[in-house]
Amino acid sequence: MKTAGWRVLVLMLPLGYGLMLAWQEWQFRQARMPAAQALPVPSAMPQPTVALDTLAVASVLGLSAQGGALSSAEPLTLRATVVASDSESRALLAGPDSERFYRAGERLPGGSLLRRIEPAQVVLWRQGREELLRLHPASGGFLQPAHAQRKATAALHLRPMVEQPRSE
Repeated sequence: MKTAGWRVLVLMLPLGYGLMLAWQEWQFRQARMPAAQALPVPSAMPQPTVALDTLAVASVLGLSAQGGALSSAEPLTLRATVVASDSESRALLAGPDSERFYRAGERLPGGSLLRRIEPAQVVLWRQGREELLRLHPASGGFLQPAHAQRKATAALHLRPMVEQPRSE
C-alpha cells in the first residue's frame, strides 16, 4: 500500500503543477485585457490645418505641370542622345569648356540634375522644377533626301541600256 500512495503522489505532482501554471496564465491574461469600452465615433474627420501644395506633390511623384517644362537656362547644348531600354541611356552635353556623356541621375556642371533622357530632349531638375534641353538639328545635314540622291546616282554611273531609265 505504501508503494501505491507514492505512485499516486508522483502522478498528482505534475498534474497539480500544470493546473497551477494554467491558473496563473489565466490571471495574467485577465489583468492585461482592458475592459471593452464604447468609444464615441467622430461625426466628421478633422480637416488638415495645412493645405497641401499640389505642385510639390506632383513633382515628388515625377509628374509635371500641365503647361509643361520650361526651356533650360543651363549653359549647355545637347549634341546627341543614346536611348536604351534599360538605365544605360546617355546624353552628350557640350558646355563652354568641354563635352561629355552623362547618364540619368548625374549632376551637371551648372548644378542641375539630369533627370530623364528622351530621343529628342533631356529633362533637367534645376532650382526645384523641371527644365527641357532640346536637341537642335545640325544645320548642314550630311544625308540627302532619297529622291535627290536617286537623280544624282543615275547621272553619275554608267549602266547597260537595259537598266537605263527611260527619258520621256
